[in-house]
Amino acid sequence: MIEDEIRQIVLENIEQKESNTEISTETNLQDIGMTSISFISIVVKIEEKFEIEFPDEKLLISEAGTIKSMCDIVTTVLSTKG
Repeated sequence: MIEDEIRQIVLENIEQKESNTEISTETNLQDIGMTSISFISIVVKIEEKFEIEFPDEKLLISEAGTIKSMCDIVTTVLSTKG
């Protein structure tokens, strides 16, 4: 499932402020420790995992700052990839 795979990539690439923090699909990832550098790392790993490329306009934390928004981007790109 896309959400689970993205959640795993996120967890591997951010240092959570609190290790017991529950990360929902709507959690602002900056609030739990995602930096601009870890954001780029997450995007690159998602692109590699799903063999896609994030659209340039989505390469902003404001556009892809939650697991849900990342899932939406991946789903959109995959649906147009056909």
